[in-house]
Amino acid sequence: MTNKLFPPSKKREIPLGFKIAATEVKRVLDRIFDPILKENLKDLKFSTLVDLEHESLPDENKELLRIWYSLEVHGEFKDKKEWDKITDIFYGYDEKYPNLKDSKIVPVARDYLNMMDIEGYNNWDYTTFEIRQSATAGSNEIIALSKFDAGNEMLPKADALDFSEYNKIDRDELLKLSHEELIKNLISLYASEKKLAIPNPKKIKNNDVVFSLLSHDDAITIGLVKFISNFFGVPDHDDYNPLSEKYGPSINFCFNENRKAVIFVQDYIDFYEGMYGFKDRITENVLKEGDLKQEKIIDLDNYETEVKYLICKLLHALKIKNVDPKKIKMTDNIIMLANYNRTIAWSTIKSIMFNFDTIGMIGGPPTDFYNQTNPTVEDAIDFARMILEDSGSSYNEKHDLNIVKSELKNKNDNEDHAKEVLKKHGYGIQYISERLRKNKNFIIELLKLGVSVDDQEMLSLDDVLKDDKEVVELLIVKNFYNYKYISSNLKKDKVFFKKVLKTHFEKAEFPSLTFDDLDESLRNDKEIVINILNGLIEKNSYFHDSHSLGSNLKKDKEIAKKVLQLEGNLEDFDKVVTSDKEIALIALKNDPINYKYLSENLKSDSEILNIYKENVISKLNKKFERHWGNLDEKIKQEPEIKKIYDEKYKHYLTEIQVGNIDHFEFDIPRILLEDKNFFLDAIKIIKEDQLDQYYDGVKSSLVMSELANDDDITKIIKKFK
Repeated sequence: MTNKLFPPSKKREIPLGFKIAATEVKRVLDRIFDPILKENLKDLKFSTLVDLEHESLPDENKELLRIWYSLEVHGEFKDKKEWDKITDIFYGYDEKYPNLKDSKIVPVARDYLNMMDIEGYNNWDYTTFEIRQSATAGSNEIIALSKFDAGNEMLPKADALDFSEYNKIDRDELLKLSHEELIKNLISLYASEKKLAIPNPKKIKNNDVVFSLLSHDDAITIGLVKFISNFFGVPDHDDYNPLSEKYGPSINFCFNENRKAVIFVQDYIDFYEGMYGFKDRITENVLKEGDLKQEKIIDLDNYETEVKYLICKLLHALKIKNVDPKKIKMTDNIIMLANYNRTIAWSTIKSIMFNFDTIGMIGGPPTDFYNQTNPTVEDAIDFARMILEDSGSSYNEKHDLNIVKSELKNKNDNEDHAKEVLKKHGYGIQYISERLRKNKNFIIELLKLGVSVDDQEMLSLDDVLKDDKEVVELLIVKNFYNYKYISSNLKKDKVFFKKVLKTHFEKAEFPSLTFDDLDESLRNDKEIVINILNGLIEKNSYFHDSHSLGSNLKKDKEIAKKVLQLEGNLEDFDKVVTSDKEIALIALKNDPINYKYLSENLKSDSEILNIYKENVISKLNKKFERHWGNLDEKIKQEPEIKKIYDEKYKHYLTEIQVGNIDHFEFDIPRILLEDKNFFLDAIKIIKEDQLDQYYDGVKSSLVMSELANDDDITKIIKKFK
């Protein structure tokens, strides 16, 4: 056994189907592990990941397929025994769950992969398999390894289906079956109509791949959807097709490059129950408005029920009045509840989002709910929970809702409960009782548990604690920005500041607090400023706050040199510094902009001028627009410098002429767009060559240009089109 850790750091070239294969292995393993993990983890959330690695072992005459299966528990355990119990189960050590042993799960993964037509997986020449598992939770981490060796024999093609004669059942009898039995019987009925070997519906397993049940025929597999749609009397349309690319995003449906459907029987059961299974559950009567009574505000205490009422209330307003919130299921698709009306379904989805203040958000909401073609009731509920758990969401702010505040409820003065809630969420000091906010030992304990403190929470802390060195040291080291809110006495305490500064630089970077937020007495202290600058240099950071230095420090050459090391410039320094040739040479090599801050006698120094021009040429060739505007006007007239400008000028006129500018206002440097001659030449080319696609770009560029009110240009533009 090798001693590689999860995940693999360097992978070999992998077959094209690895991504699909990894998804499918994850699915088959999850179906085994999920029920057991949910049973034992109770309220703790968890997620799993599968990664595959192919490794050639020529010395051992083996082709190894390593399956990495990881578990992440989102939370921490009270004691190690609970964690050990979960890892024992996950790694197959617990005798209560023999089906989780590696000797059981490796054949399942192997045989399942072997039955799918994915390039590189069926009829393969992998001779060895390994399953490796890792589990993490909070600060706990255990890596366990297990291995299965299949020997050197080629793996047989799995084909264990029990085919038999099929006793056809009429439609009325089929509709009396459970959804699971119905789908399995429809698969068998479809196979019989296609003259295929007919799988026995009683022996079809939920984790069987439909592609394999239907003789490994792509066209027939995809045709099953149309067959089931016809059975339900619904049009054959991508909106109602689990194999459609429009349906998703979902890990349940995958295609390889040849569009061979890889889908489980369970996926058909889930999909069609969601799409069509409500008809025996809706009320026969039209619901009245009063039947949809809803809490005024949906919160974390009622959202699972109230979102169902919200959906039905919205449907009712859209003339779908027979959907009972007490009868709809989590798997029901909203388009199904909307009687398959796409317009009504989208109106409902958008209205749900509008209810939670997410319509019109910049970048869209942080969810896939809006992007799904056929979201379910469960998707809507998950979406609501996500918004409610986001302490900064507009909906929560508008309704004064907060997950921490909600969980504290009337126990915000109970130390144990408050500690548990704040540790879980990592913030919330402002929501505990005033008594606890004044309790030094309790606040210290929270900070040591990792509870963060932002502006509002700093403001809510008692003033006595803001003047307490022990508390303040924890606050500042955690987030230097909190220095803004400590007592004025501690802000001026240089000994204390040096201590926390040292600790802070050992853990983080300084720029979480701008330099000019420091007390003036600190900004005038050379030792402290040197310590800060050295710390920033060590962290490869920057310093652009020279304007906030004390007047004496602006005359200090040592300080100036360190500022230049940190991407700063000489703009705010005294003449004593800007007249120093050594410093000037350093400054010019950093950034040509520093030339304008030098004393007049240095500006005419031949060595300075040569270095300046040399660096200007180098910078302009790399980033013309960024540096041209910062150049000294005299330097712009130097022949070798002006030549660069002229070349850019000609280049962009040519780009316009040959049609290489897609977005005129963005693709041409702003510096050129503010040159009247360039603008006139550009307009002439556009007009003569009839490049009308650039007309709007010219106009929009003018709006943002200094030339917007130039008479010559505006007259030409008016005649332009």
